[in-house]
Amino acid sequence: RGYDNQGHAILYMRPALEQTNNEADNMKHLVWNLEKASACTARKSEGMESGAPKEKICMIQDYTGFSLSNAPPMSVTKLTIEILQNHYPERLYRAYVLNPPFVFKAFWALVKPFLDPVTKAKVVLLTGSNPLKALHDDVESVEKLEACAGGGASKDFDAKEYLKLPFDVSFDE
Repeated sequence: RGYDNQGHAILYMRPALEQTNNEADNMKHLVWNLEKASACTARKSEGMESGAPKEKICMIQDYTGFSLSNAPPMSVTKLTIEILQNHYPERLYRAYVLNPPFVFKAFWALVKPFLDPVTKAKVVLLTGSNPLKALHDDVESVEKLEACAGGGASKDFDAKEYLKLPFDVSFDE
């Protein structure tokens, strides 16, 4: 739902709300949403001055309510990383991590020194006294963001409606 200032579609991920431990279904869901977000970005960027259609996306990972007890199985986490790394290596424009749990911050602190500066710059931990400022400065319309991201989207997400939309149209567009 929504786009950043440069026309990249925003994909929301909420690990605490995972409702299945079925790896295959989780991965199909992930890939379908990545492809849809890329298609939305491409459509939105058509006719923009930048030339070729864009394919990169923004992700908002909202860890509200996350705990190790409701975390997806490690096998799902591993497959997610493999899919993103091997099949979508340059699709991520920016990832905003909202309410990162201690375990995420500790892991990030360990791996960050080993990452390429370009990759490192793609990940924004939304913490501190005004955690949403970086996200709000980067989006086309705060009103289109979901409430978890400090937005004013007045319409609740409806999966059935979302699935009926054309593949290159974002929810509530």
